[in-house]
Amino acid sequence: WNHRIQKFTPDTTPLDSWGSLVQVSVTGLPTAQGLFYGPRGLAISPDGELYVSDTGNKRVQVFDLEGTFLREFGGSGTRAGALDEPVGIAVNSDGTVAVADTWNRRIQLFSPQGEALTQWTVPTWDVANPDEKPFLTWGDDGQLYVTDPMRRRVLAFDAQGAFEWAVTTAGGIPLGFPQGLEALDGTLYIGDAHAGVLYAVELP
Repeated sequence: WNHRIQKFTPDTTPLDSWGSLVQVSVTGLPTAQGLFYGPRGLAISPDGELYVSDTGNKRVQVFDLEGTFLREFGGSGTRAGALDEPVGIAVNSDGTVAVADTWNRRIQLFSPQGEALTQWTVPTWDVANPDEKPFLTWGDDGQLYVTDPMRRRVLAFDAQGAFEWAVTTAGGIPLGFPQGLEALDGTLYIGDAHAGVLYAVELP
């Protein structure tokens, strides 16, 4: 709720920050570029661009790593390419951008320039619960891993949106409220916010 991005060295020395509060319902306003309303997710593309899910403003903003605004996409609505409470965001090795479009109960894929490519539903996301903040990450295998926090599970999809499998409590991982995710070298790391636990799960 400081409505900003902060940048640090690996040893946590502050380097830079940018942003402050603005509330907008449309994209394309020059006076709103680089400002935020409750930004949630961050992702760095293979080209070194920083994608930010500007959750409260229902858009994605893109910057270089020095904080220079480059472009934005999204905007309020239900049509393809529009967003409502975007939270998790991840960029694949080919530049494909995945966004957890929470209140539309769907995942959308975009080109690096913000062109809507495809979408699929996640009908279990609870739009009435303000704690429902799903995050996602791409794996090296091209699968997309997505948290379903209120259902205490992580879902795995292929790049076309076909469901593949899930990490669940019934499957032996006692998740309480999964949120942050990272997939690296065959391992899926899951941050369980309510339990205060980080799980490392070997990917099949």
